[in-house]
Amino acid sequence: LTPYLDAGGLDFIRPVDLSVIVGNRLDNAIEAVEKIEEEERREILLKIGHKGNFFVIRLENPFAEAPLRIRGNLFQTGKQEEKFHGFGLGNVEQVVESYSGQMNIDLENGVFQVTILLPGPFDSYPPKPAS
Repeated sequence: LTPYLDAGGLDFIRPVDLSVIVGNRLDNAIEAVEKIEEEERREILLKIGHKGNFFVIRLENPFAEAPLRIRGNLFQTGKQEEKFHGFGLGNVEQVVESYSGQMNIDLENGVFQVTILLPGPFDSYPPKPAS
């Protein structure tokens, strides 16, 4: 796991919502890299930070085989028993939309990338220098 975290100003997101976003994506990424035979490809990239007036969460991981798109941003499970398949990206998408954010999914060159943009109230971040 290669993390880059700048979480200042993140207090506008409820902890449970952040857990849904990051927890789901990390679980899925770990599951995906466990299926990759080449050890040098087993890397997960997590970036959390600011870009303009947005809070950005981006997670990338390689995959052994492409997930099947079923509708919109949702993908069919690769689990043997579908009853153990969580609500995953659907829950993430609901949380993102509840903050008027956007979620983008890209599958390119064997890498699954989810980028989430959340507009944030950054009036107090970054901290203003003391006078």
